[in-house]
Amino acid sequence: VGGTVAGGNLEDNVDTVPPLRVMCVVYGYTRSRSRLEAIGDTWGRRCDGFMALSPETVPALGMVHVPHFGGYEGSIKSLWQILRSLLAYVHDNYKWDYDYFHFCQEDVYLIVENLRLFLRELEMENEKTKEPKCLNPVFTGLRCAALCCVAFHVPFPHTPPSQ
Repeated sequence: VGGTVAGGNLEDNVDTVPPLRVMCVVYGYTRSRSRLEAIGDTWGRRCDGFMALSPETVPALGMVHVPHFGGYEGSIKSLWQILRSLLAYVHDNYKWDYDYFHFCQEDVYLIVENLRLFLRELEMENEKTKEPKCLNPVFTGLRCAALCCVAFHVPFPHTPPSQ
């Protein structure tokens, strides 16, 4: 797994740059508990933080119930409400703890190391162009016909507000 950036290989710069802190957030439904558990046992462990949105809170498995408005569980109509509630929860509880947040449904397999390389390349490009990284989320993935199946990575500002 390697990447190239202007000025050399990405691997050459790994020792000089602090590691990215990535929190992985997965949302699922009642029928997907076994998938959420499997993610927590596999690629979820390679993230710096992991949380699964679930209809029940199970701290040992990283599962948290976050209430949302509208629709019923499993409905495409409720997806936006679920994401909205999840973004608010993560923002309120974790925004200063991580550099990026990866959001996806429970039917995704993520190679966390590739995500880190991708995000590092974006950061290096931003440094080259002097653009602040906290202005826009990064959307990756594909669009499905009936549902938007997009994974996105949200960078929050790095500096906590002065007290």
